Amino acid sequence: MSEEKKNENLEKAKEGFDKAKTATADATKEIASNVGRTYNEKVKPIVALTASPHERARRSGKYLARLGISWGILSVIGAIIIAFQSDCEDYSSAYDYCRVDETYPYVGWAIGSIFANIVIASLLYAIGSYIEARMTEEPSH
Repeated sequence: MSEEKKNENLEKAKEGFDKAKTATADATKEIASNVGRTYNEKVKPIVALTASPHERARRSGKYLARLGISWGILSVIGAIIIAFQSDCEDYSSAYDYCRVDETYPYVGWAIGSIFANIVIASLLYAIGSYIEARMTEEPSH
C-alpha cells in the first residue's frame, strides 16, 4: 500500500472518529437535558410540595401500584430460590465435604412465602390503582 493511501485512510478514520465523538457528545447533552427537565417538571414540585394535593395523591397511587407489581415479581423469584434450596445431610469439616440430600425441604416455606407475598402485593396494587383512578377522574360538582 502506498504512503498516500495510508495517509488517506488515516484521515478518513480520524474524520469518522470525530463524527462519532460529536454524535456521542450531542446525545449525552440531550439525555442530561431530558433528565433535568423531567426533574424540574415532575419530581421537584412533588418534593417541594408545590404540586397540588390531588397531583401528589395521583402519583402516590401510581407509585404504590408499581410497588405492588415489583413486590409480586420479586416474591415469585424469591420463592423459587427458596424452593430449590437443599440441606447438607452429612458434613465433614475435616474434608470440607457435604453430601446433599436430594429432597427439597423448603418447598412448604416457599409456598407459604409466595402466598403471603402475593396477597400483600395484590393489596398494594389494588389500593394504588384505586387511589390513582379516583384522582384521575373528573370532579363532579
